[in-house]
Amino acid sequence: MSSARKLVPLEEHHRDPASALRPDSPWVRAVRLLVGAFVLAALVQKTYDATLPGTDVDSFQLYSEFTVQANLGLGFLLIGSAAWPAARLPRWWDHLFGAFVLYLVMTGLIYIVLVAPPEEPWWSWDLYWPQMAHHRLAPLYVVFDWLLVSRMGRGPWWRPLAWLAYPVVFLIFSWVRVHRRLVRLRFPGSHA
Repeated sequence: MSSARKLVPLEEHHRDPASALRPDSPWVRAVRLLVGAFVLAALVQKTYDATLPGTDVDSFQLYSEFTVQANLGLGFLLIGSAAWPAARLPRWWDHLFGAFVLYLVMTGLIYIVLVAPPEEPWWSWDLYWPQMAHHRLAPLYVVFDWLLVSRMGRGPWWRPLAWLAYPVVFLIFSWVRVHRRLVRLRFPGSHA
């Protein structure tokens, strides 16, 4: 004979709903380690590909791409988040993580809207694996991590505006670099 079970209200059963998503949870740390390692492995593959004869990109050009820089930083950030307990990380760690969430979301959206071939559906995972890691997996993962894993503290309201400094500086750098290339193409003897 079974006795009737008493329903326990959620707030009594699990006083802190986010406790399963603490940054020190073993599975959160394991997923961060795996995603960080996968992102860095994809970068190693892209670097190797850049050294092959006949490729259209060299290592310097590869590492001057926003996508590569953002994924490099994210890979180390995820591995660092997995390696050390949240209490041992500096206070600014979550703010840096937030900046990289912005950078990877920008990377994913810019790839979908401007870079991907028009015939490639935005939901497709049928890409060369480093491209898939950097343009699909990493942006999607950081959004879920940011939304689901609790953070140590809140920053000032202007913090997200400060995060935009790096993309703005990178955009200016890119414009100057493109301008110099165009001047060289148009005026072959110039030293622009």
